[in-house]
Amino acid sequence: MAVLKPSMKKLGLIKDISKGGLSLKYISNIPFCENIDELDLFSYPKHFYISKIPCMAVHDRIDRFLQYDELQIRLCGLKFGRLLPLQKKKLNHLLNYGISMPDQR
Repeated sequence: MAVLKPSMKKLGLIKDISKGGLSLKYISNIPFCENIDELDLFSYPKHFYISKIPCMAVHDRIDRFLQYDELQIRLCGLKFGRLLPLQKKKLNHLLNYGISMPDQR
């Protein structure tokens, strides 16, 4: 999962992730990713967490409409900015092993 910042009002389901960025789905009736400048990644119950990852939107588009409401499922692509060494380490571990590391703050 990803929490989109600065407002922390959106939670997204990660669909794909790499060293360069990620794509995620979220529910909204308007584009939200355009103003995103950082995000937090987390997993539960595996207790994986990376905070304050700098990023910028590459795209934000409608994936599909929900039948029962005017809400949309949107697909957002985010490119990572310059990561701190600990952020890189945690991201690499996630990509290589798909499991969490002990929290190191």
